[in-house]
Amino acid sequence: AIAGFFLIYLLARAVSHTLALPRAVAEFRRRRNQEKASLALRDAWRLLQEGRYGHAMRCAEKVRPDHPGAGMLALAGWRAAHALRDAERSAEWAVRVREYDTSGLRPARLMTEAEFALEDRRFDDARDALQQFATIEGRHIAAMRLSVRAEQGLGNWREVARLVRQLEKHQALTAAQSA
Repeated sequence: AIAGFFLIYLLARAVSHTLALPRAVAEFRRRRNQEKASLALRDAWRLLQEGRYGHAMRCAEKVRPDHPGAGMLALAGWRAAHALRDAERSAEWAVRVREYDTSGLRPARLMTEAEFALEDRRFDDARDALQQFATIEGRHIAAMRLSVRAEQGLGNWREVARLVRQLEKHQALTAAQSA
């Protein structure tokens, strides 16, 4: 009787483990994909900071669009493509980043657009992006610094003076810099 009970118990455990196997495999694959994506995100941003833009773009392309970190990787890919001065790929990455606006990346996209517009001397586009950013996030020191550059490029000196006073008030500029 004890041997029979033990045999039935082992058989029940084997059946239970067999039935749970697909769920365990799916969970393992999900965890592995998430770890790969997290590693790709870390590597892409590290490579971007090292100035290895092509490698950073390749890392950003590795992750599926449905991964939670895919928006940040798209932002890294966009920055890398822009740094390489590859207009076509930069436009592709910009479209990808826009897809993640609803997941909280809109402010980051707008700041990036403003930075890129300033680099390309498109001051009107930079001001538009910064105004959109301000309606979402309010006043930020980094956005105000970019606004100073945009307004200087447009020759709007009254706005430059106002922004400089605000930056000095928030101790984001020294007295010498504001002068």
